[in-house]
Amino acid sequence: MIFDYLLGFLGLLVLVLRLKPKKKESYNQLLSDFPLVSIVVPCRNEQANIEPLLKSLVQIEYPQFEVLVVDDESTDRTWNIAEAIRDAERVHGRDNIVLLKAPSKPAEYVGKNWACAIGAEHARGSWILFTDADTRHERQSLKEALQFAYAKDLSLVSAIPYHLCSKGFERFLGLFHLLPLIASCAFRGEYSALKRVSRKSRIYAIGQYLLFRKKTYEAIGGHTRIHASLSEDIDLATLVLLEGKKENSSEGGAKEECKEIDKQEYNKEYKEKCKEEYKEKYKYGVFTQTPLYKVQMYGSFKEFFKGWQRLIRIGSNRVSAMAFVEIALIFSLFTQMTWLSLIGVVLLLRIQRSHGDFSFIGAVLAPLSLLLFLTISILGFIENFQRKGIVWHDRIYNT
Repeated sequence: MIFDYLLGFLGLLVLVLRLKPKKKESYNQLLSDFPLVSIVVPCRNEQANIEPLLKSLVQIEYPQFEVLVVDDESTDRTWNIAEAIRDAERVHGRDNIVLLKAPSKPAEYVGKNWACAIGAEHARGSWILFTDADTRHERQSLKEALQFAYAKDLSLVSAIPYHLCSKGFERFLGLFHLLPLIASCAFRGEYSALKRVSRKSRIYAIGQYLLFRKKTYEAIGGHTRIHASLSEDIDLATLVLLEGKKENSSEGGAKEECKEIDKQEYNKEYKEKCKEEYKEKYKYGVFTQTPLYKVQMYGSFKEFFKGWQRLIRIGSNRVSAMAFVEIALIFSLFTQMTWLSLIGVVLLLRIQRSHGDFSFIGAVLAPLSLLLFLTISILGFIENFQRKGIVWHDRIYNT
């Protein structure tokens, strides 16, 4: 009994510490110049999503941006719908939607990476935002993301989604959607290139929102470099940190000198100059202040099940031992049915409101979320063991 309470208490700590948002900061006065931003939208058979996506993008309140829709051999009405919206915008004097048909995908490429690479080639902006067709963007999102990037001197910004839950079953799965945020330490906020980075590092990045400095994107090789990756978001974020680390590796002695200077009473101006000269070349951050965009990832429970099975299969080889332990502690908290579980439910109710239109009943039935997550994970691990191909947008990729 004491051991159960200990596990439950540790699970409660994980829930609070891993999902505690950063203190809100204001960046409103930091963006005086508004650089051109190229928004790249890779899409394949997205006729159900392309219209609401584009309508949300054209309403973004930002002085100058372009939207590049890259059609990856769609066989439905995706192109026709995008074309109609582009023409309607031109009637109103707005000509910032560009439609591109991606050439036939090379065999070694994942389709999304191919479409993103094509879009990046045509991007004119000094910043590139890669986003998915299942997203709906807030009016102030681009300005807020760039203010955050400039304030923190970031080369890449990602952001946590808000789930629309337009399909009824999703409203009961708040805890399900929070588990990946716990596993990846999403609320860490900023990632430094000088810290240890490996394939098992707990890095949060999501392909639905990747805002790059174009120079950084090109320097790390972009989607072309990770062309065969099914987890392009994490791989790109990792590259940003690894390349930043590489740029500074030859200056290790100098950085150690800076650390020593920090400990001593040196001239303040010299100390600041030293820090500036040897700071990280690339940094990456996750915007957690407010939702920049909303998502509706799946149109049915079957799509949801298959989609998350694919995501878990892709991410399973990246799960660190500590992430596994923390998820196990969350399971312990919500399945032991003690007063600690009741506290967990109350906290979950408060936390999940910031992440989607999740139901009160879903928080009470949190063990069902965990059971579903466990079922999908086990099936995913079995398919990985059997080396089955991963199906994504009607294409099969080897694992």
